[in-house]
Amino acid sequence: MQSTNEELETAKEELQSGNEELVTLNEQLQNRNAELAVFSDDLANLLGGVNIPIVMLDNERRIRRFTPTAEKLLNLLPGDVGRPFSNIRPNIQVQDLEILIKEVVDSITVRERDVQDGEGRWYTLRIRPYRTMENKIDGVTMVFLDIDESKRIQVELREERDFASAVLDGTPAPVLVLTPEGRIVRFNRSCQQVSGYSIEEVRGKCYWDVLSAPESIRTTKAAIRQVATGREVLQGDAWWLTKAGQRRLIAFENRAVCDEGGQVKYIIRAGIDITEHRKNELALAEADAAGQRSQEELHRLMSSVLTAQEEERRRVSRELHDDFNQQLARLTMEMEVLERQPPAPPHQLRTKLRGLLALAVDLSEGIRRTAHRLHPAVIETLGLAPALKSYCADFSRKEGVKVRFTQRDVSVSIPPEIALCLYRVTQEALRNVTKHSGASHAWVALRGNGGSVDLRISDTGVGFDLQKPKPKGLGIVSMQERVLLAGGELSIHSEPRHGVRLDVHIPLPAKKTKTGRRPKRHEANPAAAGR
Repeated sequence: MQSTNEELETAKEELQSGNEELVTLNEQLQNRNAELAVFSDDLANLLGGVNIPIVMLDNERRIRRFTPTAEKLLNLLPGDVGRPFSNIRPNIQVQDLEILIKEVVDSITVRERDVQDGEGRWYTLRIRPYRTMENKIDGVTMVFLDIDESKRIQVELREERDFASAVLDGTPAPVLVLTPEGRIVRFNRSCQQVSGYSIEEVRGKCYWDVLSAPESIRTTKAAIRQVATGREVLQGDAWWLTKAGQRRLIAFENRAVCDEGGQVKYIIRAGIDITEHRKNELALAEADAAGQRSQEELHRLMSSVLTAQEEERRRVSRELHDDFNQQLARLTMEMEVLERQPPAPPHQLRTKLRGLLALAVDLSEGIRRTAHRLHPAVIETLGLAPALKSYCADFSRKEGVKVRFTQRDVSVSIPPEIALCLYRVTQEALRNVTKHSGASHAWVALRGNGGSVDLRISDTGVGFDLQKPKPKGLGIVSMQERVLLAGGELSIHSEPRHGVRLDVHIPLPAKKTKTGRRPKRHEANPAAAGR
């Protein structure tokens, strides 16, 4: 009994110790319950105070908890806790939601997607794994962040950017957007067409390292630096070196774009390709200079013409004074002597008369030659071919150069202005033979060719090199001008030691009928009309 009593005392003590432990454990549980109540209240107040739609799901995809703002967005009721989320018909339709949740649970990563509700409002759906205190995955947490305003701003910015890009690319002028350091940010289509570079090839690179020609690099750097620091509009020209190695001159206007704080954010460099304009300016300048030179040459030629006219007048004056005047004076004196002398025998009188006759003939021939040089009347009386034949014969006798003249199919009705042109060209060409060629023989060939007439004059003289610059004398210029005024063409062929050949081709005007009309084909050729 005593032993039993001792065991009972021991059990009593153990019971008292266990009771004390239960009291302590109860106190701990009460404290834990109080903490859990506070935590639950905190969580409820937190979820209720957060104006963000949040839904928590367990691994079975049943609704564990949600915020009040999620009720309206997802059509939830307080009694939906514990229901499968697939039974809910929310206002937001998320495609492949099960796949997204499975990916989050399997990979323990966060997934995001932009979605819209039935009214078109934008949200970012963020799905995160639900972790327990033991760091186990027991479902997911879905958070819906309202991004409607930022999304609309983003859409507006995108539209404005697209509009600005369309305007920028539609502008025919080259436009670049640079950083204050000169790096390329935008590069419109016109720039790409002019330079040959794409935006991918130049984006982020310094403008002068890609496009500037070597002589424009220093001025381009200075201009961009001045605009970036002074915020002023600056204009100027710059040479571009394209991808193909071509040089293009661009007239630019540089303008700074500042942010709200007044700091330069970008530099707009808009330009116009003036390469062709500059070429035209240079061509016009060269044309003006050439015109000035032509004017000076024309003045010199006019001076030469006037000098030649004065020389011709002096020559005619000398001939009239020194030759014809003396011969007339001699003829007059001889006749006066004959008149004062007493009658002489008939044979002496005949001898003196023959001398006076010869003197009168020489005087008449000299006057005829002078008048012929001034205006060859033989052309109007006999025609071009006889006039040239006579002139070649006279030239051969006077100058000692054998000139052979040939003609074939030459019409007698060549217009006077064309006949005179060919006659004067022959005169000038034969004078050049005696002055410059040193030839002993020359040939003059006149040919008719239906509706045109051709003249060829050649010699066996020293000739000259046509490739070397040779100043044109008044003779060549006068021949060219005469032929040009007559509506023809003149060409010169020569080689050193092979003489000179001059060819003239002048079309003849079409003959008119008696009614003043040009003949039709059947009128001009009756035989053809009968076919």
